[in-house]
Amino acid sequence: MHCVHCNYSLWNLSTRVCPECGEPFALRDYHFQPRSVTYTCPECERAVNGPEKPTDFDGREMRCSVCRLLIPTATLALQPAAGCGRLVERGQGNPWVTAGTGLGQRWWDAATLVWSRPAQLFIGIKKRAATTAAVTFAVLTVALLVGSGAFMTSVLASGFRAFTRVPEFVAVVVTTATAVVATLAVTALWAVLAHPVLLVTGGARPFGHTLQAMCYSTAALAPVLVPFIGPLGAIVTWPTAAVILLAAAHQVHDLRALVAILWLPVSAVATGLMLWAYS
Repeated sequence: MHCVHCNYSLWNLSTRVCPECGEPFALRDYHFQPRSVTYTCPECERAVNGPEKPTDFDGREMRCSVCRLLIPTATLALQPAAGCGRLVERGQGNPWVTAGTGLGQRWWDAATLVWSRPAQLFIGIKKRAATTAAVTFAVLTVALLVGSGAFMTSVLASGFRAFTRVPEFVAVVVTTATAVVATLAVTALWAVLAHPVLLVTGGARPFGHTLQAMCYSTAALAPVLVPFIGPLGAIVTWPTAAVILLAAAHQVHDLRALVAILWLPVSAVATGLMLWAYS
């Protein structure tokens, strides 16, 4: 069990604050295998009985079976059970950078974490490696979604061909490549413009965290694969995922992440409406 911010080991602590970086943590943020941990009373420092999974009693009180004192469960120190070592958690860390599984499985696991456990995408890898991994994920995701969006590609390619009179295959390749590059450019630009808002509204972690959040949010572009209504759905899902991931990456309130993400598209829409009204 390691801190999601600095990767410091959180075993054998009687508080729920990382001693390295000072950030609080909760057991519900981790996913333990049954019977994989043991508990130590902070008063008598003896092993005590507890549930199979620590998340089953986080935030409660229990009576120590040794010293008989009533103690908050938040003060119980956790240790790996005998034979479990460090491999006591199921799914700890970013699956996209986990070795031993196929590319498709790693992509799917990371994409599903966007909605279920976004903080897990930012656990325990070096900053430069984390940013590189996130950018690679975004490139693959955008290429996959845009390339597989047969309906969108065919519509755009038909229009392109009508104006340029180029072979259909060339039109498809050019259109798809343009869409991929444009989406990646918007992702990077969005990160560049969102980060200063976080800095102004109360501070933020390094820019790499913002870029990673935006890169992983591209998994929410999946609706573009649905004909007709798909792109409209992506207009909602992509910013929503970006807000969730930005809040998780910087450990800030959702409202701050919402303002940082939405100020650009809201400003663009407002400007467009004003120009249309006065045209």
